[in-house]
Amino acid sequence: MHRIKLAAGLNLASDGECFTPTLTPESKKKWIDGHDLFVANGRTFALVDTFNCVYFMDCITGSLYQFGECLTSTELKYTDFRRDNDRAAKILMAVQKVNHENAR
Repeated sequence: MHRIKLAAGLNLASDGECFTPTLTPESKKKWIDGHDLFVANGRTFALVDTFNCVYFMDCITGSLYQFGECLTSTELKYTDFRRDNDRAAKILMAVQKVNHENAR
């Protein structure tokens, strides 16, 4: 499990914890190899913890989920997290860029 830092005053991961699609392929692979990855509804999540809680973190947006519910939105719910490092890695490696205005 990967320990993360939260964004200041928010219930989501700081930007530096998220997967960055513009990294080199080698850096992407290093990020992927350093996380336990899960897939739910075609999105990728990493199992992460802070000093006091365990979460599923959306790899791209940094949104945190606990018990299937997003901590920053009442709209987003995922309950069928499946551990699948290979499938998650393929999804992440295919991401080219992210529009963060629409991602969170």
